Amino acid sequence: WKLDRVAGWWPEKVRPVVAVVVEGLRDIPEISTCRAGLEHVLDAELVGLGQAVSDLAREFVTQPVEVQRRIAEALSVHLVPLIDRLRGGRRVICDGCDERIWGGRMKCRE
Repeated sequence: WKLDRVAGWWPEKVRPVVAVVVEGLRDIPEISTCRAGLEHVLDAELVGLGQAVSDLAREFVTQPVEVQRRIAEALSVHLVPLIDRLRGGRRVICDGCDERIWGGRMKCRE
Protein backbone atom coordinates (compact mmCIF):
# COMPACT_ATOMS: atom_id res chain seq x y z
CA TRP A 1 0.00 0.00 0.00
CA LYS A 2 1.28 3.46 -0.88
CA LEU A 3 -0.28 4.77 2.31
CA ASP A 4 2.00 2.50 4.33
CA ARG A 5 5.04 4.04 2.61
CA VAL A 6 3.78 7.56 3.33
CA ALA A 7 3.24 6.62 6.97
CA GLY A 8 6.82 5.32 7.09
CA TRP A 9 8.20 8.52 5.58
CA TRP A 10 6.18 10.99 7.69
CA PRO A 11 4.89 9.26 10.82
CA GLU A 12 4.83 12.57 12.69
CA LYS A 13 2.25 13.87 10.17
CA VAL A 14 0.27 10.66 9.72
CA ARG A 15 -0.08 9.60 13.37
CA PRO A 16 -2.12 12.67 14.45
CA VAL A 17 -4.48 12.22 11.48
CA VAL A 18 -5.09 8.57 12.35
CA ALA A 19 -5.59 9.45 16.02
CA VAL A 20 -8.16 12.11 15.09
CA VAL A 21 -10.01 9.63 12.83
CA VAL A 22 -10.10 7.10 15.69
CA GLU A 23 -11.48 9.77 18.02
CA GLY A 24 -14.03 10.91 15.44
CA LEU A 25 -15.34 7.37 15.02
CA ARG A 26 -15.61 6.71 18.77
CA ASP A 27 -19.36 7.38 19.01
CA ILE A 28 -20.36 5.49 15.85
CA PRO A 29 -20.97 1.85 16.84
CA GLU A 30 -21.68 0.75 13.28
CA ILE A 31 -18.03 1.27 12.41
CA SER A 32 -16.44 0.07 15.67
CA THR A 33 -14.55 -2.81 14.03
CA CYS A 34 -12.81 -0.40 11.66
CA ARG A 35 -12.05 1.97 14.54
CA ALA A 36 -10.48 -0.94 16.43
CA GLY A 37 -8.35 -1.70 13.35
CA LEU A 38 -7.11 1.88 13.24
CA GLU A 39 -6.38 1.79 16.99
CA HIS A 40 -4.30 -1.33 16.38
CA VAL A 41 -2.41 0.51 13.61
CA LEU A 42 -1.61 3.32 16.05
CA ASP A 43 -0.28 0.77 18.55
CA ALA A 44 1.72 -0.99 15.81
CA GLU A 45 3.70 2.09 14.70
CA LEU A 46 1.34 2.63 11.72
CA VAL A 47 2.03 -0.81 10.22
CA GLY A 48 -1.03 -1.93 8.24
CA LEU A 49 -2.45 1.57 7.78
CA GLY A 50 -3.29 1.03 4.10
CA GLN A 51 -5.34 -2.06 4.84
CA ALA A 52 -7.10 -0.38 7.78
CA VAL A 53 -8.07 2.62 5.65
CA SER A 54 -9.23 0.32 2.85
CA ASP A 55 -11.37 -1.62 5.35
CA LEU A 56 -12.87 1.64 6.62
CA ALA A 57 -13.73 2.80 3.10
CA ARG A 58 -15.24 -0.58 2.24
CA GLU A 59 -17.35 -0.54 5.41
CA PHE A 60 -18.38 3.09 4.89
CA VAL A 61 -19.99 2.40 1.50
CA THR A 62 -22.03 -0.49 2.91
CA GLN A 63 -23.63 1.69 5.59
CA PRO A 64 -27.02 3.38 5.19
CA VAL A 65 -26.89 7.03 4.11
CA GLU A 66 -27.79 8.21 7.63
CA VAL A 67 -24.77 6.40 9.09
CA GLN A 68 -22.53 7.66 6.28
CA ARG A 69 -23.66 11.19 7.08
CA ARG A 70 -22.86 10.73 10.79
CA ILE A 71 -19.42 9.37 9.93
CA ALA A 72 -18.67 12.22 7.50
CA GLU A 73 -19.83 14.86 9.97
CA ALA A 74 -17.85 13.35 12.84
CA LEU A 75 -14.69 13.10 10.78
CA SER A 76 -15.01 16.60 9.33
CA VAL A 77 -15.49 18.14 12.77
CA HIS A 78 -12.31 16.44 13.97
CA LEU A 79 -10.18 16.57 10.81
CA VAL A 80 -10.70 20.11 9.48
CA PRO A 81 -8.89 21.84 12.38
CA LEU A 82 -6.05 19.31 12.21
CA ILE A 83 -5.65 19.64 8.45
CA ASP A 84 -5.63 23.41 8.77
CA ARG A 85 -2.91 23.16 11.43
CA LEU A 86 -0.85 20.73 9.29
CA ARG A 87 -1.17 23.06 6.30
CA GLY A 88 0.15 25.90 8.40
CA GLY A 89 -3.07 27.92 8.26
CA ARG A 90 -2.46 28.88 4.65
CA ARG A 91 -5.07 30.92 2.87
CA VAL A 92 -7.22 29.44 0.14
CA ILE A 93 -9.40 31.08 -2.50
CA CYS A 94 -13.16 31.02 -1.93
CA ASP A 95 -14.98 29.07 -4.64
CA GLY A 96 -17.92 31.47 -4.32
CA CYS A 97 -16.44 34.97 -4.35
CA ASP A 98 -12.76 34.43 -5.29
CA GLU A 99 -11.52 36.17 -2.12
CA ARG A 100 -8.71 34.76 0.00
CA ILE A 101 -9.95 33.03 3.17
CA TRP A 102 -8.34 31.21 6.10
CA GLY A 103 -8.99 27.64 7.05
CA GLY A 104 -10.25 24.37 5.71
CA ARG A 105 -13.31 25.80 3.99
CA MET A 106 -13.47 26.27 0.27
CA LYS A 107 -16.23 28.88 0.50
CA CYS A 108 -16.53 31.91 2.70
CA ARG A 109 -19.59 32.27 4.86
CA GLU A 110 -21.21 34.86 2.59
